[in-house]
Amino acid sequence: MKTAAWTGLVLGSLLAGCGDGGGERPAPEGAADGGAREAVVTPSLLEAWLAEPGAAPGRTVSSPWPERIEVRSARRLAADRWEVAGEVVLMTSVEVARGGDAGRERVDLEVSRTAGGWRISGWSD
Repeated sequence: MKTAAWTGLVLGSLLAGCGDGGGERPAPEGAADGGAREAVVTPSLLEAWLAEPGAAPGRTVSSPWPERIEVRSARRLAADRWEVAGEVVLMTSVEVARGGDAGRERVDLEVSRTAGGWRISGWSD
């Protein structure tokens, strides 16, 4: 299933660069050192992807894989919601060994504060 490829995304690398100078940034504990490695989507977004797998981001083959998301811009929509534009950086074993990346895909996200912390609540590529 394609969604399995995204469960390893790191919210810290996604959001550590967010901020508008006016308050809390949506980055979890351990984000600065890359320690936050977990599935980071809201239950409702995951349910939507499970109901319609073709709409879910991800891959159906082993390579390339999504390595990280590089944030290009972030805008606070509300105290508990951010709009994030970035690029999913793709990798293969060749790039891991030699450097560089295997491509990039644009992504627009909505990130929301939930009872469980900051989670991706919207995804558009």
